[in-house]
Parts: sequence; C-alpha cells; structure tokens
Amino acid sequence: MRESPQAKPARGPLGELVAYVASLKPKPLLGGVAPASIATADKPPLQSASDSRTLQFFQRTWSRLSADQRLAQSRASLPGNAGPLNSHHLVHRSLMLMREVSPEYLEHFVGYIDALQWLEQSGEAAARPASASKAMPARR
Repeated sequence: MRESPQAKPARGPLGELVAYVASLKPKPLLGGVAPASIATADKPPLQSASDSRTLQFFQRTWSRLSADQRLAQSRASLPGNAGPLNSHHLVHRSLMLMREVSPEYLEHFVGYIDALQWLEQSGEAAARPASASKAMPARR
C-alpha cells in the first residue's frame, strides 16, 4: 500500500529540535551583513588562528608540567636502597628513558595514565556508597 505524497510523517522530538535550531540561525540582510555582526560591530573580530595556537601552547605547557610533576613523584617514591629489579626503580628508569628518547611521547603517556587514574578513582567513588550500604547489617 502506498502513502499519498501529500501525507507527511509526524516529526519526532529530534526533528522539532533540528527545525528550531535551524530557525535560530542569523539570516543575512541586504548587503550580506548578518544581524549578529551588526550587534558586535564595536568588538574586534575573533582571531581563531591565534587562539588555536595559544590553546596548543598552553596544552603543551600543561602536558610538560604534568609529566615533570609525575617524574618528580616517581623519584620521591623510590626506596632508598632499591635493587636494580625493584619495580619502582624499573618504572622510574623507564620513564626517564622515555623522557630522553621522546619527551612528547612521555607527555601523551602521562596524559593517558592520568585519565586512567581518574577513571579508576571515579569508579571507586561510585561503587563506595553501594558497597558501604551492603556491608553494614540492618538494625532491627
């Protein structure tokens, strides 16, 4: 059975949202000037290229500082008389070698470790209230 070409399917909530957002776009006036550009005529135009470079600079700086901080923490946690096969000593040595060979890789690696550590901590925090309520016996 064919639907008539005049019958349109009902719009869902997502379709209504898309139509609403499309209606909010500024429409150009005569001369190609949009209302938004008229309202912000007294403000200087955004420098997206320089903003991007600035953002990249700060991201690299933050990554480098974070990697240096992790190396300092690793150095501080080394036992005084650790042997060559001590796990802390091996991890610290591998981080130092990674820093010498490829500092950028170390920065990315530390970023991944920080993200994994954050996920682990948030998972433990989410599981803590549920396990604490099960561990405590109910009073009668």
